[in-house]
Amino acid sequence: MSNRKSKRRYFFHYILILCCLTFFLSACEDITISVSGEITCDEYTSGQIHISLLKVGEKGLEFIAGATIDNLNEKSDYKTIIPIEYLNTKVVVSAIWDCDDNYPGIIFSKGDYWGQYGGNFYSFQLELINNNIDVDINNKITATISGEVTCDVYSSGPIYISVWDSENMGSLEHLVNMTGGSISEPGPYTTLISNVEPGNPVWVIGLWDKDGSGNSPTSGDYSGVPENTIILEEETTGVDFDLDTVWE
Repeated sequence: MSNRKSKRRYFFHYILILCCLTFFLSACEDITISVSGEITCDEYTSGQIHISLLKVGEKGLEFIAGATIDNLNEKSDYKTIIPIEYLNTKVVVSAIWDCDDNYPGIIFSKGDYWGQYGGNFYSFQLELINNNIDVDINNKITATISGEVTCDVYSSGPIYISVWDSENMGSLEHLVNMTGGSISEPGPYTTLISNVEPGNPVWVIGLWDKDGSGNSPTSGDYSGVPENTIILEEETTGVDFDLDTVWE
């Protein structure tokens, strides 16, 4: 008799634990990540503001979520919700003022303004609640650079393309192309240039992030540059280079 009671007790305990576990898993599915902040733009007159959350991954920057502000006041709040699976994911948050109103389609074009939380190429890890992710839209798109990247030993991993307004390519204050200057494999590329007017020289460098560690070179990565300094045009084409220098 006592054995029967004991088995019945264990059975009820098992059912109770199972119910609690089911409730817990169901509750977890409802947990989401929030990202919020303020958008400012001194030059703003009219038009939409598009905010993008971009995952820093093996293929470069991948869009995971976004938000739109139809009319920007002196400053406007935004908030976006993303699934819990992105917890601890490294992301960048950028915003663009589509001042010529050509979205959808070509959202980034000459004359638009953009900005990024923390500055160009800054990334951070997502927590459950991410407040004060503020973006000041203060970079004017002035030109584009396009060409082709080759690499005979390429296997996998993103290729980052950086453009600088100085030979001092170690200082982020001289980085002038927009975050998102990456491609998933060798081939054609186009990158947007900010705050440098046509007629000025710029320096271009490509980096194959072989180990997926990010856009700062580490041992085993490959880099390359065009043969000559580039004089910027509104649409600068034919800027080709080969990733043939390995980092030790």
